[in-house]
Amino acid sequence: MGVVAVALLIGGCGQSNERPVVTIQQVEPASGAGLVSGEHITFTVKARVQGVLGKNASVGLVVQSDAEMVAYAPPVPVENGRDITLTVTAVIPKAASIRLFTPMYIGGAERTDVLDTRVIKIIANQAP
Repeated sequence: MGVVAVALLIGGCGQSNERPVVTIQQVEPASGAGLVSGEHITFTVKARVQGVLGKNASVGLVVQSDAEMVAYAPPVPVENGRDITLTVTAVIPKAASIRLFTPMYIGGAERTDVLDTRVIKIIANQAP
């Protein structure tokens, strides 16, 4: 019985098969804060990545409305289990809401389906 347990423990060591994920930990301004179109807002996003041990990975920040990309912070290198902070300034568009995305790119890829997102309501649209 003791030999089997040791073999299982040793077999569990080595590279992780954990699926890569990026998780938004904090957003400023907070998701509950309403935005007004035309405002210049600096978004600060704190995110954490997991499952990228031994992999070349980077995370960016995209601010998007339904119709367009509003702002973009280029991807920065990330380490497994470490927090990163991304910042970008955007002019709030006339829309119902905006979305903040944190896409993670692995191995220099230009496309990804690994991301996290938050939605912030736009509470008022300024007249033109």
